[in-house]
Amino acid sequence: TLEDLKTGYIADLESKRKNPEEIIKCFIPEIDDPINVGFKAGHLTLFAGDVGSHKTNTMLNVALNIYDKQKKSVLFVALEMSAFDLMNRIISNRVGIEFTKMAKPQLLTDDDLTSITNCNIWCQGSDVKFAILDASDRTTVHQLKSEIEKHAVYVKPRVVVIDYIALMGVDKELRNDLAIGEALKDLRMLGRKHGFHVISAAQIGRSALNKIKQEGFDAAKPDSTALRGSHEYSADSDTIFALIPSAEENKLKIYTIKARHGRSGQSKELVLDASKCRINSVKDSVISGCDNVLEDLDIELNKPESEIEKEISHAKEIKWEVNLDDPLANVG
Repeated sequence: TLEDLKTGYIADLESKRKNPEEIIKCFIPEIDDPINVGFKAGHLTLFAGDVGSHKTNTMLNVALNIYDKQKKSVLFVALEMSAFDLMNRIISNRVGIEFTKMAKPQLLTDDDLTSITNCNIWCQGSDVKFAILDASDRTTVHQLKSEIEKHAVYVKPRVVVIDYIALMGVDKELRNDLAIGEALKDLRMLGRKHGFHVISAAQIGRSALNKIKQEGFDAAKPDSTALRGSHEYSADSDTIFALIPSAEENKLKIYTIKARHGRSGQSKELVLDASKCRINSVKDSVISGCDNVLEDLDIELNKPESEIEKEISHAKEIKWEVNLDDPLANVG
């Protein structure tokens, strides 16, 4: 009864009020803002797109940022590629070596190998791990749950990335859409039990893609029916993003189909460097463009006192003339 719950509930509120729960972010505002509450345990975030829409790269950038910027453990379930293929993307992303060279090791130089060996991605401390679950066979939901629980004590992931749901083996006795729904529900409950957020991807259907191409990304406003394979995606996901390659080579459009805890219907752009598997916020690129300005400001702020005093004295000697009758004359 409510009376039975009162004491424990109020104690829980007081504890959370005094010790606010840490919000886990990926430091890409175009993703963090619609999610709003952070990558909470037991929640599910889905990235939807066509083939070649950088779903894996987006999930990888989110996971790497959570790992090395917020120092949280991540488990990446690689169902679409081997662990070494995924490592090629990780190294390309964090070291800055083009992915084409990583895919053809004979092109790597001695300096490249030194940079790879000394990259800080290998270890963030004994309590922070980036683990890859390498599936040699098609993994079922039951097998995945077993593997996650087996490694939960060691890895303690705060985020589990599954690349991606539709590649998982499901119960043949269920229709595909119902099987996907059961898989999503199982993974959410597993996340709640072990304290991790689930991130995965889905395909966008042909009809929805054709509509986007005909009407344009913003006008089409894709919804949960655009996802191919199951309407269960909408019910079980907390946040769903659609990814569409932009006409601009270095941009990727992201549209918020659903945001249970934030605002849906937002259309944004991300900065894409496909050659290095990098996806960043547009805000980051604006800030990086201000580097020279910041350096100049730093120089100004760190001038010796004697030089600053000379400039102040010089400013005092200047005769400032202001024409109050004609304000426009002062513009010069």
